[in-house]
Amino acid sequence: MTIRPATIADFDVIVELVEHFLAASIYAKILGPADRETLEKLVGAVMDTGVILLAEGCAGDVEGMLALAVFDHPVTGIPYADELAWWVEPHARGSLGPRLLAAGEAWVRERGLSGLKMVAPADSSVGRLYARRGYVEVETAYHKRFT
Repeated sequence: MTIRPATIADFDVIVELVEHFLAASIYAKILGPADRETLEKLVGAVMDTGVILLAEGCAGDVEGMLALAVFDHPVTGIPYADELAWWVEPHARGSLGPRLLAAGEAWVRERGLSGLKMVAPADSSVGRLYARRGYVEVETAYHKRFT
């Protein structure tokens, strides 16, 4: 398994992984359907401001991704990375997720960013993984859909 930064040549597989993420998560119910053009804009924006790390198997198939965007924190102005999407195909789950996270953390450190904000889906075990890696639970987000 190789973890590497995505390139423009990976665009279609990234959009496919994002579609898998949306289909398997509550986000599709909250946000509604995403069309390919919108997903392509999102992928392009993340690639411009941050990184999309891909986990590629021996046969060259992409089995997971971690998308990190860089922002200046709205309160402090200090740059940090914010996870926008983290997905591992169900057949590849196990150690792959933590390997992607470790690669993301290394990417953040190499750039001298102040930190990495990760999110955990409601009612998931992901928060426990974060806690084991030294993350601090900051807040719980709620969303109400109006349309």
